[in-house]
Amino acid sequence: MKWMAALALVFGFAFANPEGSPNQKQPTLSDRNKPWIAQNGGTKQWLKRYWDQNAEFKRMKSGDLVFVGDSLTDFWASMGKPVWQKEFRGLKVANAEFIDRFGDMVEAVSKVRRDDLETMTKSVFQTRFPEAATTAEIYLEDDQWFLKGHLDEPLFSNVVRELPSLVLTGEVNIENLKNSSQARLDEVREEIGELTFIFLSGGDELSEDGLRQQQRMTGLLKEHEKLVADLKVPGAQFQVHALPIVGNAEGNRKMEALRIKTVEGVLKAAGIKEEQISPGVHDTEPQEGRVGVYTVVVEGDAPISSNE
Repeated sequence: MKWMAALALVFGFAFANPEGSPNQKQPTLSDRNKPWIAQNGGTKQWLKRYWDQNAEFKRMKSGDLVFVGDSLTDFWASMGKPVWQKEFRGLKVANAEFIDRFGDMVEAVSKVRRDDLETMTKSVFQTRFPEAATTAEIYLEDDQWFLKGHLDEPLFSNVVRELPSLVLTGEVNIENLKNSSQARLDEVREEIGELTFIFLSGGDELSEDGLRQQQRMTGLLKEHEKLVADLKVPGAQFQVHALPIVGNAEGNRKMEALRIKTVEGVLKAAGIKEEQISPGVHDTEPQEGRVGVYTVVVEGDAPISSNE
């Protein structure tokens, strides 16, 4: 479009003729971090123009659009006026509605700065923790930062530890950030406790179902020990329980003891240390819908007592 070519000329002129002169006082380092302060001098002059225009906007009765910018925008009132009249004259360019919505330009600028802060902080977070950015989100709400989502270890601990190093306005609330590794550890311990070994009738040899349960238990135990190491939490005690066998009490106690030893062997083969296995237990009460041998998991390294 012709007006784009005209804008290109205005754009070039804007950079060729910066506001202020070489003799004007240069901004300090602290000023460079304040985009609302003119970086090449003339601050007082531009602030006066801002307040004058702000007052003018408030006097206007209607308006659909407001342009806020630098020298490019300002040139539309002078050198770029033909482009302005051709392309934008039909619009109600002023801003009663804008002023009504945001109160005044100061508040509007404040809102823009808050939006920019959130955008920049999200970008910093995604750059600093690219792995976390796929399953966690940082956002600003009521002037407070929140972080929510699910992270595995060691990423969870790394993010929590290094969050203060991000350039933020205040602390980050991480109540909604879940450690998925800890959640999975809890699930694994529950699954171990629910698994029941089935034996061949009258013996201590695992049935076909029991062999499948052995494979499942081995996988769960290996995952359990890895999660414990990743989370750097105390390990667990494992205690094998034999549900009561109906029939001859004396003979059944012996059979239960053999079955307990079989399952303890499964634990050891999966990498569980001898000192992590507490003495086995012969249950005295049956459980509805459950027969065979199962394992109880207790958090922490302290041995648990048996009821033998």
